[in-house]
Amino acid sequence: MRRFLWLAGIVLMMAIPAKGQQLTPQYEIGGGYDYTLFANSVGKSHLNMSGWDVNGAYNWRRHFAAVLDISGVYNTQSSSNPGINGIDTHVYTYAAGPRFYPLGHHKLTLFGQVLFGGGHVSQFLPGVPPFPPTTVKDNSFTAIAGGGLDVNWTEHWAIRLVEADYEHSNFFSSRSSGVGQGDERLVVGIVYRFGVAGTRGKK
Repeated sequence: MRRFLWLAGIVLMMAIPAKGQQLTPQYEIGGGYDYTLFANSVGKSHLNMSGWDVNGAYNWRRHFAAVLDISGVYNTQSSSNPGINGIDTHVYTYAAGPRFYPLGHHKLTLFGQVLFGGGHVSQFLPGVPPFPPTTVKDNSFTAIAGGGLDVNWTEHWAIRLVEADYEHSNFFSSRSSGVGQGDERLVVGIVYRFGVAGTRGKK
């Protein structure tokens, strides 16, 4: 969580000097690389997971948008412990909610968002004689809060320089404990924008 707050502060400082307000695009479609530090329940306490993220936004005002975000991340553990070596973990999330652009759209566009939805985890556990291999699965409510920074590349294309999110879920035993899981997520990628939601300085 401390790493997340530190990165969010850097993103904010980078965005404040940005000048040159632009037209607000009506729609945004993005995709890219997702790194998640997953609070695991089997084997290692946290897993470094890599995968993909796709998202879309409808900007209904200059400062506000509705967002849909879908991601999938993966990890295969390696260990001298035969009960851990080869554990294969897949985590998928889908969430929607509001996005806020505190400074509007500029050459550098800062945003914050709060998303709610669900998650699915699947873990393949290698067999240790006399126990056979097995796959365990679970679903959970998921909440995502964070923000990021886009930099315009062309009229329609932008680079998602960084998106830093805190992700809360309740997979497996964390649900019964009432504590839940806290994951940290970083996303980088590209964004395609089209349509016009308003005029300069208004809407």
